[in-house]
Amino acid sequence: MSQSKSLFISPDYLKELTALNANVDDVVIRANILNVQRMYIEPVLGTDLYDAIVSKISGAGLTGDYQTLVNKWCASAVAWYTMVELIPTIAVDIARGGVYRGNAENSSTASIQEINLLRDGYRNNAERFTDRLGDYLCSNSNLFPEYSTNSNEDLRPQNTSAFNGIWLGGNDETEYEKRTGQRY
Repeated sequence: MSQSKSLFISPDYLKELTALNANVDDVVIRANILNVQRMYIEPVLGTDLYDAIVSKISGAGLTGDYQTLVNKWCASAVAWYTMVELIPTIAVDIARGGVYRGNAENSSTASIQEINLLRDGYRNNAERFTDRLGDYLCSNSNLFPEYSTNSNEDLRPQNTSAFNGIWLGGNDETEYEKRTGQRY
């Protein structure tokens, strides 16, 4: 199976959605997209649903519910996670002679703090879209029979919701109560 045929998004989609420079090589982008799909999206979909989608993309193409799942719910998460992973990759060139840092004329290199801030923003976008993808799958799992057929070494779909609630103090004694013996 050709790897470029199994992409959930194209390099052009990524360039349209984000601030990615058009000069970034599509080969580098494709490699990062494939990596992101396996690292971040397969755990949400589960191996069986992920493999079914890849098979459909590389075969006759996506249609119906699978097309909606990928285009509406997976694509944005893939794009923003790809940006998170691309930032360190495009900052350097790896060649036979070693690892080189590119230096464009009339520009200065971003600081590590600026790079981390940028990646954090991209990661926040990706996590929001991944949460929405997980919510959609939970609400519509009946549309995708492969969502619940994982076994053995397959990845089973993970709940992506990061919210764990808010602790409001409960029944624990506060510092004020310990010191004064009074409740307020």
